[in-house]
Amino acid sequence: MPLVSPEIIAQWPEPNYDDPISRGPDLLVISAVFIAIAGTLVILRLYTRIFITHFFGWDDGLILAALIFAIILTIGVDVGFSNYGWDRSASIVSHICTALTS
Repeated sequence: MPLVSPEIIAQWPEPNYDDPISRGPDLLVISAVFIAIAGTLVILRLYTRIFITHFFGWDDGLILAALIFAIILTIGVDVGFSNYGWDRSASIVSHICTALTS
């Protein structure tokens, strides 16, 4: 039993295999904004903990490590989306794979 009825599928527009829609640039902007916000907040927290309270705890180290891993993950995902086609739908990828193998 299909999840979508054939009548609804018939109303869908034809897929654009030649120039598919890409959401990679949108992801780059959104991830850069959120990493900048997170980085600013972590820097402010570390500034207050080091220079105002004069106490750098283990939780601050974990927050800094989490920010570093988040930046690395964001860079990896952005590279995957922009260079390796992670932003393509499965139907387009299967169409491209079929075209390349035939």
